[in-house]
Amino acid sequence: MNTIRITLVILYIVIYYPTLGNAQNIQWNNVSEQFSLPEGVQLFEGTRSNPALKAWYIEVDLNVAEIGLVPYLANNGTETVTEFSERIGAIAAINGGYFGGNSSYSTVVQPGQVLSRNVGSLNRNNRTYPVIRSAFSIGKNRDMSVDWIYHFGSSVDDIYRFNAPMGYENGASDLPLAAPNKNTGEFFDMYMGIGGGPILVKGDSIHVSYNEEIFWGSGVGLTNRDPRTAVGYTADDRAILLVTDGRQVASQGFSLPEMAQVMINLGCTEAINLDGGGSSQMAVNNQLINRPGGGTYQRPVTSFLAVVPADSVPGLPVVGSEEILDTADDGVEVSEGWTASANSGYWGESPSLITLGGDGSKTVSFSPELPSAGRYRV
Repeated sequence: MNTIRITLVILYIVIYYPTLGNAQNIQWNNVSEQFSLPEGVQLFEGTRSNPALKAWYIEVDLNVAEIGLVPYLANNGTETVTEFSERIGAIAAINGGYFGGNSSYSTVVQPGQVLSRNVGSLNRNNRTYPVIRSAFSIGKNRDMSVDWIYHFGSSVDDIYRFNAPMGYENGASDLPLAAPNKNTGEFFDMYMGIGGGPILVKGDSIHVSYNEEIFWGSGVGLTNRDPRTAVGYTADDRAILLVTDGRQVASQGFSLPEMAQVMINLGCTEAINLDGGGSSQMAVNNQLINRPGGGTYQRPVTSFLAVVPADSVPGLPVVGSEEILDTADDGVEVSEGWTASANSGYWGESPSLITLGGDGSKTVSFSPELPSAGRYRV
């Protein structure tokens, strides 16, 4: 009897995504000492040989009371990042969201006021599509968030956030979906924020909402490597501001999925893409850090995200807790010898108090209820 031997060969097909694999190969170096940065702010430079890459990120520890992170609109329409940085006395700054001419197309919110709104609709395929786009925000207690938001009006009371953007697909040609409804979202008490899109990281994982936020047809590519700007945050309250050069021999840039993976590698639990291309710029101590287009030319842009001294911005979120005690409140003891001032402009309903000079026996004592032992800014 003849024996037939059958050899079974099993082939394993591995699909390789170079854009994500290469995200692991960046060499990061801390170059903060070159810039005499304050406590809580560090600058890192990243390089990769193949494919070529140059990138930088600023790490901002919002647990440090002396620094803050604030979104801004440019003065008189547009500014370069170094002009802006020098004007406001920023420690560091990156470009913000999208724009056309002198008009911002992305959200910029400072305490109590909406300076600019995310676009509410877009024209594609000769149709008008309502759109929910994303924003990075800083809360009153310095908590950070990345959300899909929609402006139902021009005030901070009109900002709502949603669990998901709208269900568009790439190149959708069906009838436009109905405009967002407040009842399907929730009021978002945004204290400060800057818009852009798409979201890159959500729930500790890559979540690039490129199609849903309708970036197809916009000039913002998904899988091609380009100059990019992103902002995200870590679980221990560190903001990560990332810029990469692209379209150059020395630096090809990131695809959106690769940049999302880089942000995760840097510890981000959530992150958002900002304007890219020639707009991707970073300044530290009024110096241009990256090389947009391979040189020192800076494209003027309409919005920025800046690291600033905390005492330079009224209403900046504090570290820990905030408590305001007026002289008429419980917990305040006023000794004899004080009288009400006739001057206007005091805080609250009770007038300012004045007294003539003395020997130090006339006092006002404030007794705040603090959540725990620690150092507090008064």
